[in-house]
Amino acid sequence: VEFFRHSVERVESGDIDPDEIKLLQLRLNRSSGVGNQSVEQMAGRVGGAIISDDTWEEVEQKGDRIAAVSAADLTRLVEGCLDHAWTSMEGPKDVVTEQLDAKGYAYEIIDHEELGEAIYWEKDPKGAKKWKKAKDKADAKKEEAEAKEKAEAGDSEEDASEE
Repeated sequence: VEFFRHSVERVESGDIDPDEIKLLQLRLNRSSGVGNQSVEQMAGRVGGAIISDDTWEEVEQKGDRIAAVSAADLTRLVEGCLDHAWTSMEGPKDVVTEQLDAKGYAYEIIDHEELGEAIYWEKDPKGAKKWKKAKDKADAKKEEAEAKEKAEAGDSEEDASEE
């Protein structure tokens, strides 16, 4: 999160190393050229252009367009991004929130499973009921297997202590 915010702030302020831009342009153009070497790759490029309703000139001039990108273009591109950016994080809630609090970042905790289930029940109650029934059955089966495994482990411990 911190790296992303810092990077966007840097570009937004115009603090962009021209050599870094040239390196990125070189990498993009090189990978584009390498991606056009086989018949299959070229077919993919042409097919992609057709699907995107691009002209052949747009495919041919891709390298020139990449080479024409300037620091000002990048600054204009990211301007205001931090005002609308969001980041998804996964992990133990107490660890993640502690780190975000320490940095002073605003955040909202969303339980995606709970949210998804609520949407499912709202949009397709019949399907949700069927899913819930299957989930409950699978959970019961899992609990039963765990209890059986625990009981067997207890029996083997007792057998070992008797010997």
